[in-house]
Amino acid sequence: KALESSDPNVLIMALLGIGVHFGHRVEFFQPVKEFLGHESDHVRMEAVNALGSFRTVNSLNLIIDSLWDESEKVRWCAVVKITKFGKCRVQERWLLELRNVEPERFEKEISKSIQWNNKSFPEVAKSVDRLIEMFETSTKRTRIGIIDTLGCIDDQKTISPLLDALLDDDAGVRAAAAYSLGTKAEESAVDSLIDLLKDESSEVRFLAAEALGIIKDEKAIQTLANAWNTEEDLLDAEAMKLIFNHISK
Repeated sequence: KALESSDPNVLIMALLGIGVHFGHRVEFFQPVKEFLGHESDHVRMEAVNALGSFRTVNSLNLIIDSLWDESEKVRWCAVVKITKFGKCRVQERWLLELRNVEPERFEKEISKSIQWNNKSFPEVAKSVDRLIEMFETSTKRTRIGIIDTLGCIDDQKTISPLLDALLDDDAGVRAAAAYSLGTKAEESAVDSLIDLLKDESSEVRFLAAEALGIIKDEKAIQTLANAWNTEEDLLDAEAMKLIFNHISK
């Protein structure tokens, strides 16, 4: 009944409810799809959000189509929802320790990441060209979302824009790029990631070090040792030490 309302606020709440509780029910797919053409960009955004919970090729294609929506907020929502169909970082014990995950959750988190990737959708690659095209003209949050999303897509075309993003003026973009290249274990990023160990942002330094730990290139060992010994933040220094030890094994 709520989906038959003419009140945008009612529709927004109904679409939110579908996204949270009923994405597994196929009978809601067509009604949600219809709201992609609604005059309210907030309603369209929540329709995109709800489509992410269905996790089918059809819902993915509709989300990709929404990357061309006239509204920035709809495009942003489409960008971040595409990650639900791509690949995530495969967890390892040292990574979970680095992020202070309780040891009793290690096996569950590792298994969950592997299962997620086994159910990823190769069709996400269809979004790559549009994501790259959008990057320069988008708002900060959408640009960061684009870099996060490119990191979830297994396509060689994503590598060059991610490497370029390591040099972005915005620390949030650089951090997202470091994380994404770590997720991909991209060996061509090693030199650039080593340079980021001297970044002014502690978040960028941490994520660059973490990415180097995943790639595990011995070239990074000495620079990581220097970063560990000069890092002013005690927590980040401990993280650098753990990463250094991981690569040195």
